[in-house]
Amino acid sequence: MNGAVMLLLDPPTGAIIDANAAACEFYEFSIDELKKLSIWDLATDSKALAEVGRLATGETLHAVTRQRQASGTVIDVEIFASPLGSPGLEMLILIVVDITEALAAKSKLAEALRQVNVALEGAVELVSKVVEVRDPYTAGYQENVSRLATAIAERLRLGEDSVRAVRIVGLLHDVGKVSIPAEILSKPGKLTDLEWSLIKRHPVIGYQILREMKLGGPIAEIVKHHHERVNGTIYPEGLAGSELTLESKIEAVADVVEVMVSHRPYRASKDVGEAIEEIIKNSGILYDKEVVAACIDVIEAGFNIERSHYSRL
Repeated sequence: MNGAVMLLLDPPTGAIIDANAAACEFYEFSIDELKKLSIWDLATDSKALAEVGRLATGETLHAVTRQRQASGTVIDVEIFASPLGSPGLEMLILIVVDITEALAAKSKLAEALRQVNVALEGAVELVSKVVEVRDPYTAGYQENVSRLATAIAERLRLGEDSVRAVRIVGLLHDVGKVSIPAEILSKPGKLTDLEWSLIKRHPVIGYQILREMKLGGPIAEIVKHHHERVNGTIYPEGLAGSELTLESKIEAVADVVEVMVSHRPYRASKDVGEAIEEIIKNSGILYDKEVVAACIDVIEAGFNIERSHYSRL
């Protein structure tokens, strides 16, 4: 097809006054056939009729709709309208752009991205299970952190990408523990200085693993900082306040709540009330005030804190 598709329209009636050769080729009508039609005749359904109506009345000068060719083929189009003529003798010139292939390509891209996300979710679940196999005490714990962190993020009305990142980090935040001997993870007694230094390395190891997986967004960074506190006193980098992302602060609170209510080799689990007391007592000191408030709101609204077995921080 050569040139832009152009129609000249009578606004009150929608009648096609004239059309160029490109329009005849596009709609598969001769010029005489087109001039016997109105813009309404090219619409495919009630929604398309409504869009055309808005164009014909001058309510809008732009529309994305569907039209029908002489053969019955339905096409997606983008229409740009411009008034032409003097008051009382106004006409409307329409420039019609075929966007069928563009929309199809967009749809294929969306499906491809969906499949990538499905594969990614599978990889996340697999890695999470690997950590649980490596350290059976973590079974269920990571999922619980993910659930609580996601609920907090939603309570804070974070965007879709941030909520997704928080959920994935909850499942993977302890992936760095694959580098720690199992006997240290499940040791019931006090850790030696060397053993504790290995434990404190797991956020950085997790960051390195996830960075190589190229999960996208800030996931690896959040994992690295999930043990940081807002006063800069905890490992691995001693970041504080605005140096930490909101997502990292969410993971920190969700993690500590779940740790406290979970069984550990060297102590029994605590109740939810004690966990809430801990984050309230240290709100604005260790934990972000806004995140603490959201966490309490979520729990008081009925969020189910599930107990699990857990080893070392």
